[in-house]
Amino acid sequence: RIIIRGADGAQYKIRVPSGAKEGTDLIFDVDTGKISFRRKNRSNNDRNNKRSPGSNHRNQNRDRSRENHSRQNRNYGNGSSQGSSGNDSRQNKRNHNNNHNHNNQSRSHNQNHNRRREIDNETVQITVPPGCKGGQQIRLRMPAGNLVDIILPNSAYPGQKLSLDVRTNKPVARHGSPALSSDSIPYALETAPQGKGDSSVPWQYFRGRPYIPVGLGLRPALTGQPPPKRTGRKRAVLIGLNYPGSRAPLKGCINDVMKMKGFLQRHGYVDSPESMLTLTDDQRDPIYLPSRQNIINAMQWLVEGAEPGDSLFFHFSGHGAQETDNSGHEEDGLNETILPMDFSKAGMINDDVMWDLMINPLPSGCRLVALFDCCHSGTGLDLSFTWKDHNNWYQSPNPSFAEGDVILFAGCDDHQTSADAYEHFKAGGAMTTAFIDSFEANPQITYANFIAQIHQRLRAKRHTQIPQLSSSQRFDPQTRYFNLHDDFHSNQNPEVGKLVTQKFKPQKPNFGNSPVGSMLLAAGFAVFVAPTLIDTAVDVGAGLFDGGGLFDGGLFDLFG
Repeated sequence: RIIIRGADGAQYKIRVPSGAKEGTDLIFDVDTGKISFRRKNRSNNDRNNKRSPGSNHRNQNRDRSRENHSRQNRNYGNGSSQGSSGNDSRQNKRNHNNNHNHNNQSRSHNQNHNRRREIDNETVQITVPPGCKGGQQIRLRMPAGNLVDIILPNSAYPGQKLSLDVRTNKPVARHGSPALSSDSIPYALETAPQGKGDSSVPWQYFRGRPYIPVGLGLRPALTGQPPPKRTGRKRAVLIGLNYPGSRAPLKGCINDVMKMKGFLQRHGYVDSPESMLTLTDDQRDPIYLPSRQNIINAMQWLVEGAEPGDSLFFHFSGHGAQETDNSGHEEDGLNETILPMDFSKAGMINDDVMWDLMINPLPSGCRLVALFDCCHSGTGLDLSFTWKDHNNWYQSPNPSFAEGDVILFAGCDDHQTSADAYEHFKAGGAMTTAFIDSFEANPQITYANFIAQIHQRLRAKRHTQIPQLSSSQRFDPQTRYFNLHDDFHSNQNPEVGKLVTQKFKPQKPNFGNSPVGSMLLAAGFAVFVAPTLIDTAVDVGAGLFDGGGLFDGGLFDLFG
């Protein structure tokens, strides 16, 4: 048995047929799963004989007729006896019947061939449009111009090629077929109403949609609905970047992802292609690298088909930064960002994009817990409410209201840095470690006590960062208990969307003498960095991460 990868990226386990040797060419049919040997090139005579389905039968019949006619002429010319003539007559009659039967078979073969051609004309190939999912009803415009409503198979995913029987309007999945781009959809999609179905699309089959920013404005939303029932559906996206070879490498972010994966598995999450995705910059497979496009697609995959009662989790460990907010919506004049591995070419991902991709699509009663272990992450998801001074909610002057129940645990304030630390001689983010240790030490804990416990553990390690708690819904952190997948709250915002009440002056980010600032400056980003301290900061950072002293001290707070 061997495993091969198809053109669509899917893996197939096949058994090599007996008689195959190294170097033997085989043909694998992804629709049927059958394996056959590649045929050798045919001669010109063979190709001529294959020109039409009935040509071989007609040629054979013509040859038999000529042979019988020649045999009859020879017998009569040589003065054959009457008995011999009778035998030849019976033989000629049998030959005539055989020719008639072969002609009938030839006509039947041609009729079957024409019938197959008619069946092919009664089926059309369609491609599942972007944004659609299994079990969803869509409307297609057929070649004749008529509109047809169909139900996608439960296993359908965006980009999958299907065969549609125009007589019954039933699509049939062609498993293993290569995914097509949205430009190759043969018939225009008229509507895509929401429907129930299996929305758990494996990551390798998921095709992200182009990012379209959400505009300003509010729309009414239902409030006061009862909490939804738990669906049992859980999904997680875990992203870790160490940025090897850069000016500001890290050493503990991939370790954070591995620790978080084990933590989630201990609390009900399943590590499967349908429910958990890990992107780290030490992967060899490009679809699992934390590039900007992969991270954007991962955010879409996380919330794809989300329903009330679903539990979602998002974890990012890596570099965080800031960029100028030219829209004037941010109170400090800056957008918070995360740095993908290709940020120098593709750009950073700011909080506006993350809110549009992960927060805005969520329905009421769907729960998302996010943990950002990076610098400048306090309002990394642009949630409307921030827990201030451990006693009250602060609402942003330009809030972004959402229906979903979203909670963000951030490693520090917007103007602070998050620390790397060493636990048991192993590098890791201080926030990730404190989050896991605090919950496992006390699984029955309120939100207020939980964020306070995290802060206490960070101070015990002499880290100056202050962890932040923000939410899309206003609730009482003193009485609500934190839980990964059993605590669902319905929407309490009467209107949802982006509201702007005042404009703020754009600011230029100031990274001081941090290696992250020098890395962004080298990549061409507009930042303020103290130029006389850049080289010193890089050297100090390299010494610390390569095994220098002061692992538990505040010097690690230099890094984003």
